[in-house]
Amino acid sequence: MKKNKEKKKTSFFKDFKAFITKGNILDLAVAVVIGGAFNAIITSLVNNIIMPLVGMLTGKASLADLDVWIKKPDYVTDPETNLEVIVEGTGAGHIQYGLFLQAIVNFLIIALTIFIMVRVIRASQDRLAFREKQKAEEAKKIAEAEAAAAAEEKAKADAEAAAAVAEKEAQLKAFYETSAKQTELLEKILDKINK
Repeated sequence: MKKNKEKKKTSFFKDFKAFITKGNILDLAVAVVIGGAFNAIITSLVNNIIMPLVGMLTGKASLADLDVWIKKPDYVTDPETNLEVIVEGTGAGHIQYGLFLQAIVNFLIIALTIFIMVRVIRASQDRLAFREKQKAEEAKKIAEAEAAAAAEEKAKADAEAAAAVAEKEAQLKAFYETSAKQTELLEKILDKINK
């Protein structure tokens, strides 16, 4: 029973280790971390650069400050600070459409940034693929040129070998013809001597 529990325990940790070290899980973890950092960059861009510009146009400090009161609140003066504060529980309410607009602006900026990044990455991948294709075509042309040169060299060597064989055959033929004439002449001489 104890061995069975230990086996299940080691199997559990082994399976967990296999799960955690899979490529997809690691890629997802990296994506989450990068996404969080990217979100901080976009939030800073929106809050610190774009929103102050929008605030200058709208006359408010921030787009998030835009709102519409449905029912005006009741105010009382705080004796400690001499500032007017809203009385809670008076049924006052307002629509903070500025927060909604800021969320839309954030979304549009994130979508635009991701779109630009994807286009840049795809363009660089296309350029790399085009370069690889060009390299493959150049390598193919070089291989074809080398094969043509090798075939030409082989044809030249074959022609030289055939010429050498033909020359040897011609020499042998001339030798046999000369030998045959000499033999015939020798036979004639021997016939004359024998007569």
